Parts: sequence; structure tokens; C-alpha cells
Amino acid sequence: PPYSSDHVRRLLAFCAANHKPYCLLLPNYVCRRPEYSLITPQYYVCPRRRYNYWTPKAFRGRDKSQGHVSALGHRTSPFASYWHVSLAPLRS
Repeated sequence: PPYSSDHVRRLLAFCAANHKPYCLLLPNYVCRRPEYSLITPQYYVCPRRRYNYWTPKAFRGRDKSQGHVSALGHRTSPFASYWHVSLAPLRS
């Protein structure tokens, strides 16, 4: 999964080391992690409605089946997410 292990730390370190603009869609709990101090977003963009994420039906085992199923697949939105945006060095 994209937010497990050390993926978040590596992503934040990459953004900090490159000194380029970024726009990251991250779970709301990421800003409470120690490695979040690696970056300093200038803006936060919160969607009006919570984003829904979908796992295609073929990639979800029968034992993990939920009631939120549609033509898109299984809805898996265990967390709220919002955008962390930095335009530096374009804007300071």
C-alpha cells in the first residue's frame, strides 16, 4: 500500500531534497507524523466532499468484501485526504 512502511517518509524527503513545487494528495494523519517536518507546505486544499477511492473488483478478495460495491469496484476510503501544496521556489 502507498502509505505503509517508509513510503511517506521517502516521499516527503524527496520533495524536500528537490526544492521544486509539489502538490501531494495525502491522508489527513500524515501531518501528525514526525517526518512531516521535512516539508513546509504553503497551502492546503481541502475538497468540499471527501474523496472516495475504489479498488477494482478483481483485486479485492472475497473475504474482504464490503457493502460499498459499484461498477467501479469496492469503495475503500478509510481516511480523509487533502492536498499539501508548495509552489516554492516559484513563489515565496
